[in-house]
Amino acid sequence: MAPPSVPAEVKKQRERDRGKKRRQQSRCQGQTERLQEADSHETVRLWAC
Repeated sequence: MAPPSVPAEVKKQRERDRGKKRRQQSRCQGQTERLQEADSHETVRLWAC
């Protein structure tokens, strides 16, 4: 969990990431194989599908 005092820039980045995830959801099935070979940070996106 993020600390209570989250900088504005971090919040902005999270908003951008959320939009990115939403955009990628339609391509999720095609990306699943690639995500499994990616690093742990990328694997988190797998759960967003």
